[in-house]
Amino acid sequence: MLSRPKFNRYFGAFQVRTILLFLEKNSHYVVATTTTHDLPDSADAPFLEVPLAKSVPLVTGNIAHFPKNKRAGADVKTPAEFLLQVSAS
Repeated sequence: MLSRPKFNRYFGAFQVRTILLFLEKNSHYVVATTTTHDLPDSADAPFLEVPLAKSVPLVTGNIAHFPKNKRAGADVKTPAEFLLQVSAS
C-alpha cells in the first residue's frame, strides 16, 4: 500500500523498504477468526478481526467504514484520537 501513487510524495522506495523491515521485525503475528460483521465493505472485515482477537484498537483513517453498530465491541479510532490517547498515557 505504501507504494501507491498517492503516497509517492511521502514515501520513496528506501522509506517503504525501511518501514516494511521495521514492521517485520517488530510486529506480532495474530491468528484471528473470520466472522461476518455486515460492514459497508466486506473487504474491511479482516481489519476488524485483529482488534477483536487481541483487544487492541483499530486505527483507521476510514472510520466511516466501521459503523459503531457493526464493530462487535471493537475500539475504533482515528489516527488523531489514537495519538491523543497514547500521548496522555
